[in-house]
Amino acid sequence: MKEAGRGRTKVWSCWNCDASGIEFPHLEQVACILREVFGVTGEKISKEVAIVITSAKPERMTAANINRHARNHWGIESKSHYVRDTVYGEDRNQAYSGNGPNALAALRNLAIGLFRLKSVQNVKEVTELIHMDRARAIQFMTT
Repeated sequence: MKEAGRGRTKVWSCWNCDASGIEFPHLEQVACILREVFGVTGEKISKEVAIVITSAKPERMTAANINRHARNHWGIESKSHYVRDTVYGEDRNQAYSGNGPNALAALRNLAIGLFRLKSVQNVKEVTELIHMDRARAIQFMTT
């Protein structure tokens, strides 16, 4: 799989094989995903190898399916967790007891969800715009 954007070309390759000889519960396949990033002139910027294990049978999960599944997983990371960390500083948060962390994560997810319903592209910018203005905040809480 190849994609270009932001002055880079990303190339993902995936190989899989049967894991029948490996003693591990429910293991059916082992896969290797190679991710390479190249600059506009073709120079290699980075290379990463990921080993994937799965309980999916080879006839149900091809190398292309494994590769797509891994990419979709990172899409969630980029769309949700990255936004929560960069906008709300979630990784630096000191709330660590009781239900506090779960409640704060739920409130952050709610705020981001409301922004997405209003087709907001830059969550950080809009958060800074409304954080001290209740009237503007209410506009985002009502549809």
